[in-house]
Amino acid sequence: METDQQLLEKNVSPSEIKQYSPMAKEWWNTKDGPMYILHDMNKMRLDLVFDGLISNWCLKSWQERAKCISRIKNFRPWLCGGILVEALAKLKAEVTGLDPNEALLEVAKEHIETQEDIRGKCSLFT
Repeated sequence: METDQQLLEKNVSPSEIKQYSPMAKEWWNTKDGPMYILHDMNKMRLDLVFDGLISNWCLKSWQERAKCISRIKNFRPWLCGGILVEALAKLKAEVTGLDPNEALLEVAKEHIETQEDIRGKCSLFT
């Protein structure tokens, strides 16, 4: 099995990583920041995560999603500045966010630290 670092090196280009750094300061501006669309889509992204867990037999379609997600361990989505990771952590999932962009990793850490309900419950790595 490949390590996280090997997967990143194999699948992400340095130019792709750098293009998001200038947006980091406004990442959590949900009204008119550069990622407001991603924030708006987050509920749909959560639905896609749940649908994927159901289609891979990790969850049953009739189970209450919020209760079931708390039993998911070592869930490792792409960090993307913490938008999806925070939503999963609020549902009590054990989440490790991965992002090769140091600026976005710092933005995610700073934003998570402002929230008591998930502070210390997410692991973030580059």
